[in-house]
Amino acid sequence: MRNLVAFRLVARGEAGQSLPEMAIALGFFLVFLIGIFDLGIGVFYSNALSEATREGARKGIVVSTTLNDVCKEAVKQSWLPGVSQSGCDTAGTANPATPSWCKPTTVVAPFVTGNLQVWVVRGSAGGQVKVWTAYAYTPIAANMLGLGSNPVWLCGVSSMYVEK
Repeated sequence: MRNLVAFRLVARGEAGQSLPEMAIALGFFLVFLIGIFDLGIGVFYSNALSEATREGARKGIVVSTTLNDVCKEAVKQSWLPGVSQSGCDTAGTANPATPSWCKPTTVVAPFVTGNLQVWVVRGSAGGQVKVWTAYAYTPIAANMLGLGSNPVWLCGVSSMYVEK
């Protein structure tokens, strides 16, 4: 009986039809699954960047800290890949692709550490400390689909005042 059903499928040309259908469906499912993982990683990086920006601003309200110390604290707290504290020693040049909403409107040279850029502006003594951060995150799924390796810019801004 079983051989008879298999013979009918082969005779009609339907044998093995599920294999190409499964391959197509599995391809779409895997791309969707990797996209969900990418989104999760991007949200984690965005949260880590915001927290690092806040910690840098907290460090900056201590009067004795330098701008380099604020940058190092932000980098230390960021937990982002490809970032080291060595870029906090001297100010560098901002990445020209950085969107305008990720950086200050005043002309300030950023500290550049890999894909992370940190701007620190300190007001007068007892004033405001403002920290901007920008991180270039490149999703894995975009590279897999051939959409290019254009980064998604994650930004963080934090402002704190020294209280007396």
